[in-house]
Amino acid sequence: MTRIAAGQLTETVELLGGVRVEDGYGGSSTTEGVVARFRARITPVRGSERILADRANGVQTYRITVRASTASRAITTDSRLRWRGRRLDVSAVPEPGGDPTVVIEAEAGGEV
Repeated sequence: MTRIAAGQLTETVELLGGVRVEDGYGGSSTTEGVVARFRARITPVRGSERILADRANGVQTYRITVRASTASRAITTDSRLRWRGRRLDVSAVPEPGGDPTVVIEAEAGGEV
């Protein structure tokens, strides 16, 4: 079990997802919005390049550590996060367990 001190959670990460928005005329639509916010420790893991559409695109992988909660345990590899205005695609999540922290790997960059 990994314990993390509150002073190590120096960053704010937002979990993005579908949010229902009323249009003011009785209807609604779904748009991407903030579902949850977490205090986190973020560590760069590695950088690389991927060839997409015949172009080299830089990709940075981060390890994101947050306190365990219902919202943080719901993060999957289909989830998207936002940190400092950058969109991060989740690439790895831990198996469910009783740890007090959740460690996620996510990638930034690589878009066409």
